[in-house]
Amino acid sequence: VSTQSTGNILVEEDEEEEEEEEEEEMDCENNFIDIDDEMDDITTIKEEPEEEEEESKERNDQIQQMQVDLADLGDEISMKQKLLDELERSQKKIHALKMQYEEKLNAIQNAMRQTCDERDQVMQNLKDKGDSNKNKEEIKSKGDQYTKKIKDMEKEMKRLRTAKLEHEKREKKSKEHEKQLKDVRTEITNMKRNKVKLMR
Repeated sequence: VSTQSTGNILVEEDEEEEEEEEEEEMDCENNFIDIDDEMDDITTIKEEPEEEEEESKERNDQIQQMQVDLADLGDEISMKQKLLDELERSQKKIHALKMQYEEKLNAIQNAMRQTCDERDQVMQNLKDKGDSNKNKEEIKSKGDQYTKKIKDMEKEMKRLRTAKLEHEKREKKSKEHEKQLKDVRTEITNMKRNKVKLMR
């Protein structure tokens, strides 16, 4: 009986040792699992700053590109504005010249009418004085003076009419400038809108 008891005790001790060894193995495995989890956490922590760094770089690149686009757009608006100013000055000059030609033509036409009326009145008064040789000479002299004066006026009127015709030809071409002016104004308006959108 004693031998059996001793055997049973030994068997129990072996079983206990085996159980302890199994528990130690399980603890080791759990430790390895915990270490793996910790390594995964560390890797995740490392990846997050890298993603943030990439996002930050991408934002900086976008900001830099936006600044370049804004600068280019600003330069283009400035160039278009200069073109617009030049076209507007040209249009104003053409309009001013047209007004000048019309005013000068009207003035010289009025002057010619007045001169003709004056000549007719003077010649009539001289004729009324009689047919003396002295009076005839005065009539001829006055007549020549008025004739020369009126011819000079006619030459000036012809010159002004020719200049006005040339100006009207240029004015027809300026209608193309009007379309160009409209297009440039539209372009500038659109560019300014785009600039405002970029700045937001």
